Amino acid sequence: LYVLRAQEGSPINLLWLKAFLESDAGRALLNGITTGSVMPTIGASSLADLPIPVPSEAEQRQVVERYQLLQEKVRELKAQLSEASQEMRAFCANLGERLNPHGGEAHTRP
Repeated sequence: LYVLRAQEGSPINLLWLKAFLESDAGRALLNGITTGSVMPTIGASSLADLPIPVPSEAEQRQVVERYQLLQEKVRELKAQLSEASQEMRAFCANLGERLNPHGGEAHTRP
């Protein structure tokens, strides 16, 4: 587990770096320095030498703004999905009672 910190005066926005490392290009870079198959690891020196592209501050800001909007959208959709899943479980749990309210045997067709 590593904690990445920007150096004093670094031109890299840390949220931009996070978004980049989650991108296909960032994952490819990380996969390229990963060793081990059972327990993949990344050495500290390999991580320190990772060639990270640094776009302009304005471009980083644009990426970060869009990234944060999409993160919020994902959070909202996950909450909606969780709520719908709970509703579905409750519906299915009560379905037997709704179809057979008197507790007798259910009638099935051959």
